[in-house]
Amino acid sequence: MFNIKTGRRTLLFLGFFILTITSMAQVRISSPYSRYGIGLLRRGDYNITFSSMGGISNAIRTPYNVNFANPASYSAIDSTSFLFDAGITTDITTMKSSTASQQAMYGSLAHLIFGFPLTSWWKSSLGVLPYSDVGYNILQEQTSDNIGRTQTLYEGSGGINQAFWGSGFNVAKGLSLGVNFIYYFGTMNRLRKVYFPDSSATYINSNLENRIKVSDLAFDLGAQYAYTMKSGLVLNAGLTFAFDNKMNARREYIANTFQGSIGGNENFLDTVAYSPEEKGYILVPAHMGLGLVLEDPGHWLIGADYDFQNWQKFEMFGYQDSLMNSFEVRVGGQYRP
Repeated sequence: MFNIKTGRRTLLFLGFFILTITSMAQVRISSPYSRYGIGLLRRGDYNITFSSMGGISNAIRTPYNVNFANPASYSAIDSTSFLFDAGITTDITTMKSSTASQQAMYGSLAHLIFGFPLTSWWKSSLGVLPYSDVGYNILQEQTSDNIGRTQTLYEGSGGINQAFWGSGFNVAKGLSLGVNFIYYFGTMNRLRKVYFPDSSATYINSNLENRIKVSDLAFDLGAQYAYTMKSGLVLNAGLTFAFDNKMNARREYIANTFQGSIGGNENFLDTVAYSPEEKGYILVPAHMGLGLVLEDPGHWLIGADYDFQNWQKFEMFGYQDSLMNSFEVRVGGQYRP
């Protein structure tokens, strides 16, 4: 029998979910670095508690927050609790060159996450949050003796999101294991226009648009071990791992020529190349994270994380980008009087 209260909760959840997806489809950042790879990753900044501790999360276990970074932590959710976590993020960016300065501000609904128990030993979580962001607008100008000025405009928007369902299990005293099943989706738009303002009668302006749609499933793993000392202090160790992920993708590609100038009217001339739907993949390399946390439960904790990802293996439709391997070291803590 249909319950009105249950129906209202379901509608509220669907409303939040649709609002989150709509918000994530908008431009969320302004950064020239998001031009590379799949954009700027949003790892570790989805929760205000973890962000305020420097972003540490691999070894964090708490009944009060859902720790998406390590699915083994779901096992710490209280057996009588239902957790709901939603957040709004705002980025204020100031970009400067030797001759100009520009400030941009973007805000969006950052995430929507639920955590709940299924049994005394099996806890679960589901939600949606961003994975990477693309957003930039760059004008580059060069001058040569034969051509004169050449203006190149780079624009990008979109990104990749992730909807997930995860489970955490208490498998032995102090030991927990977890898994996140993740659905990646989203669209990355990139545009490049080349103008020849000083030699428009000789050279024709060109426009290149590239749109990549991502849609694929993957999973990541986590483990945590909590050791209680005689003094009452607890030492938590955490490990997270995600395998190489070949994301299925479709690319729409068009190149054409036109007449016009930046900010003015543009007259289309001819299509040079067009590919309406090219199938391929984006290889996101494996990721590993380690963490240690020492805490006096309910009073204080201090911890550190180390994360590594081999971005030199990155590929997009068979092409590599100028990316280096990345590592992060995060240290933080909290104190409750």
